[in-house]
Amino acid sequence: MIGCASNFRKVLADFESRLQGAEFVAIDTEFTGVDIEGEQDSFDDSALQRLDRHCRIAERYTLIQVGLTIVGREANGGGSEEHLTFASYNLFAFPYVGQELAGRESGFFLPGICASIQCAAQR
Repeated sequence: MIGCASNFRKVLADFESRLQGAEFVAIDTEFTGVDIEGEQDSFDDSALQRLDRHCRIAERYTLIQVGLTIVGREANGGGSEEHLTFASYNLFAFPYVGQELAGRESGFFLPGICASIQCAAQR
């Protein structure tokens, strides 16, 4: 399912219904950059050092996409065994750039860009 302005309420209702029974939610972000020149990631860094570096990276670059995956549990076809379900929602958050996209259907955050919604069940 592709989420756009025309079906936003339907996608939002799906998201909210899955969120209520979620085991957990994974969040992924994409920025216009991922590092600071001259600073290397290292497995020797403490959690505090990594957090500090990632906060500075987030302040320096622009958020362009947010991904949310809702993980839930469902009974397996009437049996007592359960399996995990996954529903992913990718929202584009490009900065607004003007009227050149006018006339296209509006996405969640930017005219002309739609969000990709993918749902899948896995064991």
